[in-house]
Amino acid sequence: RPPSSVNSMPSSAVSHPTSAPYRIVELAEGVVVVREGRQYHVALPRYEAAGASGADGDGSVRAPMNGRVVAVFVALGERVAKGARVAAMEAMKMEHTLTAPIDGTVTEIAATPGSQVAEGAIVLRIEAAADAQNLRS
Repeated sequence: RPPSSVNSMPSSAVSHPTSAPYRIVELAEGVVVVREGRQYHVALPRYEAAGASGADGDGSVRAPMNGRVVAVFVALGERVAKGARVAAMEAMKMEHTLTAPIDGTVTEIAATPGSQVAEGAIVLRIEAAADAQNLRS
């Protein structure tokens, strides 16, 4: 459902087919609508990107930005230590290492090498460990 207003301007003025031409520029956090020399920022919620850092301790390893997964270094059922390198992805011609946010066991691998992922997309999930013995670091 489109927003009812954009920067206090009715959305019908932005998207009405008989209004002056407009241009939409996509940003990570929403879009900018440019119309008659004025810019209107529209923030769009990115539900798949919520908690992208994994700092909430849920064990989700999320993509920090749009890119391509180049390697997954763990297997399903493998135990890992917090901070262990679990995957790598390439974005903007740079490789980024994804690390385990908690000690635990890999319960889901959602992305495979070569797949494209969006910012905040879950790459893999780790279930919290009951103990800290025999974890990969």
